[in-house]
Amino acid sequence: KMVFMDLHVPLGDQTPAVASMLARLGYDTVALTQDMTGKLTPEMVALGSKKVTLDKYAEDALKKRGRHFRQLSRLNLHLKDSVDTNYIKGQAETLKSFDIVAAIPSTEKLLAMACQNLDIDIISFDMGSRLPFFIKPKQCKLAIDRGIHFEIGYSCALEDVSARRNLISNAIQLVRSTKQKNIILTSQAKQAMLTRGPYDIANLARLFGLSASVAQQGLVANCRATCVHGEARRAFKGVVSVSLVSEMSKSERWELAPDNLGTNQNGEESGMEEDEHGKMDTQ
Repeated sequence: KMVFMDLHVPLGDQTPAVASMLARLGYDTVALTQDMTGKLTPEMVALGSKKVTLDKYAEDALKKRGRHFRQLSRLNLHLKDSVDTNYIKGQAETLKSFDIVAAIPSTEKLLAMACQNLDIDIISFDMGSRLPFFIKPKQCKLAIDRGIHFEIGYSCALEDVSARRNLISNAIQLVRSTKQKNIILTSQAKQAMLTRGPYDIANLARLFGLSASVAQQGLVANCRATCVHGEARRAFKGVVSVSLVSEMSKSERWELAPDNLGTNQNGEESGMEEDEHGKMDTQ
């Protein structure tokens, strides 16, 4: 069975009700989200690990499906200028406290920096407002190659006609620029009434230009890939492979320094020897 995920549920007074409704609608994994506009505080880190309590109906729905509810922590980084990106780079270790880290760029330059340099998992936009810049395919490709996903949140379309129009326009632009790759669909719902079932969202995504299979990936496979990317960001360490020279083949040994090997670039034993005067002669 497919594991549906909603990787953006804002933390607030209504969070337990929203999470419960999502569980009843068929979602098994939810990321509770905080927004950072200033500095990252210890209180935010602690709040990110606080577990939410589901209501009885949600627990019964999960039990009926034979699933366990999984709660993740997410941090949204609002990028206003280059100072924010420098601060974020300096907080790399602290950001590992969160399962998912997303960047919300406000300019094209900051979008380029997020795609190329920042150690993040998701790039998001204010889909309910008209974007002040174009999303370029070249920038999207850089992010996709790094395993970063792009987010489309749908709840704004249920609140306002203007926001709905902007959402569709922005989402179409994003889908075209990414060529339908690395797209995730989230609710961003602050109230339970703004959530929808996964199959309803998959149908809505057809308006954005997503095929049925890709829309489904935006709720399942791509969300899972985002979680894996977050785990790698938190746990990645460099690995060095060490081999004895005697165990290396001749085709590999030429890459090492000849002085340390006694071999030339063809993998053959070097014929360089010192004569009695200390000069090098070639046999």
